[in-house]
Amino acid sequence: MDNISDKKAKMRIISSLDKIRDKDDLRDYEISSLTALKGENVNFQIYFEMPDKQTMKPVLESDLSEYITLYEVRSVNMDYIWQTDNDIITDKPGIMPDLLIPISDIDGYFSATRFGNTMWVNVRLPDDIEAGEYDIKISYWDNSVTLKLSVIDALLPKQTVKFTQWFHVDSIADYYNLPMYSERHWELIDSFMVMARRLGINMILTPILSYDLDTWGENSFRPVCQLVDINLDNGVYSFGFSRLDRFVDMALKNGMEYFEISHLFHPRGAELCNQVEMVVDGERKIVFNMTKKGDIPEYVEFLKNFVPAVVRYLKNKGIFEKCYFHISDEPVEEIIHYYEYANSYIRPLLEGGKTIDAISNSSYYLRGLVDAPVQDIDRACFKEFEGIELS
Repeated sequence: MDNISDKKAKMRIISSLDKIRDKDDLRDYEISSLTALKGENVNFQIYFEMPDKQTMKPVLESDLSEYITLYEVRSVNMDYIWQTDNDIITDKPGIMPDLLIPISDIDGYFSATRFGNTMWVNVRLPDDIEAGEYDIKISYWDNSVTLKLSVIDALLPKQTVKFTQWFHVDSIADYYNLPMYSERHWELIDSFMVMARRLGINMILTPILSYDLDTWGENSFRPVCQLVDINLDNGVYSFGFSRLDRFVDMALKNGMEYFEISHLFHPRGAELCNQVEMVVDGERKIVFNMTKKGDIPEYVEFLKNFVPAVVRYLKNKGIFEKCYFHISDEPVEEIIHYYEYANSYIRPLLEGGKTIDAISNSSYYLRGLVDAPVQDIDRACFKEFEGIELS
């Protein structure tokens, strides 16, 4: 067996913005210091390279230790390249560093190999931290690196940007092979919400109806995850909000401030119905989905009952003013009449509630069809959109 002292790790502190797939991706520079405000979330990485694979417990030494979490950066398969801009690492399938595993979850051990491995270091500074300079030293075998963190005597201002990234409760259930809204599923939703808020997300996608996002065709339905129970008995609608209530309470507990209310139509211009499950005269079934046109009288009648009931719930809950409602993303000129028709009766039902939809044609915003237009940030912004605020 080789002597431990012969196993020297090459260690280098690098920016959190770098993605290191292997040692060939390592650039020539490294960092030794960072500056932060009180209350700021600070990240950096440590690159390791060993003559052969070694696994041991890294040692953290810092007066900030209680605020620091170490993660192993794991690579995942990237086997489908859909579309890219010019600012990419590669356009070829392969592996990509993406998954962060808390080292505490793997008994404190970290593995380094000759191919190069990366550790993620997260420092969550409290609001009342004393200003000054702090050393963060991490040792691995006989090697160590130290980053100097300078904390400025000023508090990070409260976040004012409304930030949402789609939160898919159905994907959580699918990945962990759990029944939708089982107790274990709720536990994981809670855990994922905590992490989302830590990453700056303060607006949560809320599935009053199931997601029909990124689906097309009769065989591409996503799992039913609507939070509102819908009953139709002898032609009369009634609604239950217990699951939605649990979701909202969980979101508020975890620091979410705004609610992105999910789409009322299939998200391609309101041409098609969204997927809707109901109990009809005692029988549970899918009544509407993308195989039906969005302007059929039965769906219009459903929405004229459903939307006011949701609005009443949100007002009684005291969060209506914090909600943004999707009608349907990405209307296009060939079917814009569907979106216009949906607007004509949905907007009055929202009683002043703000609408938010992805819009690639600025004229739809200028015509007043949506309150908060959303555009791909990797495309040139429309001049007409300049200065628009999501208020």
